[in-house]
Amino acid sequence: GNNVRTTCTATGKPRAVINWLRNNATMRSNSSISNGSHRILIINSTIGDCGVSDPASQCVSSSTLEILNSVASDSGVYTCVATNEAGSDSRTVLVIIIAVPRVALLQPANQTVTSSDDVEFMCNVTAKPQATILWTRNGAVLSEVIGQFSITHSVLGNCTITDVCVSLSTLHIFNTIALDSGPYNCKATNEAGSSERVAYLTVNVPSVITQPPLNTTVNSGIPVVLSCTATGEPRAVISWLRNNITLRSNNSISNGGDPIILTNSTMGNCSISDPASECGSSSTLEIFNSV
Repeated sequence: GNNVRTTCTATGKPRAVINWLRNNATMRSNSSISNGSHRILIINSTIGDCGVSDPASQCVSSSTLEILNSVASDSGVYTCVATNEAGSDSRTVLVIIIAVPRVALLQPANQTVTSSDDVEFMCNVTAKPQATILWTRNGAVLSEVIGQFSITHSVLGNCTITDVCVSLSTLHIFNTIALDSGPYNCKATNEAGSSERVAYLTVNVPSVITQPPLNTTVNSGIPVVLSCTATGEPRAVISWLRNNITLRSNNSISNGGDPIILTNSTMGNCSISDPASECGSSSTLEIFNSV
């Protein structure tokens, strides 16, 4: 984002003509050159009349190269070449423009899986110089190989002193469990600064009946209460069937004149932000004046 300016001065008779090269490619003199969303300016000037009125007068050429709103891709080897009929001379300057890393999560950034599935998140980082990439979870740095986690890094293309470095980091999570749900941060840092992106993982757990209803025998006319408790993420929905016919939940149902009442409730807050929170469901079926 800063402007970069460098000036080249040459002497010679007849007057030298100055040209600029970037990575050995000639740049147009006395012109504005479009380079993406910014511009490169070359401004040439002369000093003295080069002996027209005074043989002892100076014969100096000057050229200023200015990069406006520089970006990392402007880095390179810039060469000033001065030429006249007697010969040429050149000087080279290395321009290195550092940039805060740009981090992008490859889609899908947020993922939902079923427990015991494997999952991976991929983080693409563009930086100059090359960035160090770390994966964190709830502020803790994940090791490259620790238990069910594995992290691999690779560099795409060239990553020399004049190139913008593109890196790919992949976080692998194996045999997921409910406690793996939550945010995962990909953070890239170099000497220009740091940036990060957050991916969210949701691990669904199949419903399991933890407390089934018990077989019950009562005398006619005695109320019957049956209870059922289940866990699962997202929260399990409990339904009741009588002789394979679904009973409507949370309602009074006529059953030959005998009312049946279903009452559902939940246990815990089933919080995405707290994977350890309880995510239970409970349902009670009451039969009055059983026959």
